[in-house]
Amino acid sequence: MHISHALLALAPALGAAAPLLAARDGQKSAVDLILAALPATASCPADAPECRTAAQAAPFLIEAMQRYELYTYPEIAAVIALVGFESVNFRYKHNINNPTQGTSNQMTQRFIVEYAQSIPEIAPQVTAAAGDAAKLVDILIDDKYNFGSGPWFLHTKCNADVRSALQTTPDQGWARYMRECVGVDPNQSGRQEVWASAKKAFGIA
Repeated sequence: MHISHALLALAPALGAAAPLLAARDGQKSAVDLILAALPATASCPADAPECRTAAQAAPFLIEAMQRYELYTYPEIAAVIALVGFESVNFRYKHNINNPTQGTSNQMTQRFIVEYAQSIPEIAPQVTAAAGDAAKLVDILIDDKYNFGSGPWFLHTKCNADVRSALQTTPDQGWARYMRECVGVDPNQSGRQEVWASAKKAFGIA
């Protein structure tokens, strides 16, 4: 199946943004691209009940990239690299040591609250949670919100300069994304490796 047809089948609302997760040769599906970036997402271990495979995650990631207006290969690859690293290849939705931290982006309490408050359709549940981040994490681990957290974070918490750097000088942009938005060392063990894998998957030099 041609990539545009594959994406439209998964997310009909994409319209002109159909090549959202497309490889440069136009032949790979979104699932293929995620698998190329994060090979361990091909399957889930039996002892990881929160785990999702690339095939399960793909439609939610596609919809979220569209919703949060991420259309360039480096931005998309950077988000996939980040959520893949933070969730250990989509295996965890909760931080097992901190109930107020979670989603595929493993966001901390402040961002969990902000993200939950940004989603109109869960407003009643968010109100009922009364700011309790642990309760909000339990709401947000629904797949359609779980895989939206990474795109939301880049769209909302990174300034235009960081996004521009990702688009034009991807490696410099990745380093700024990690330092200035996520607040981590881009050279932390494993981060550069998953970024390199995502870049290769998307044909980014």
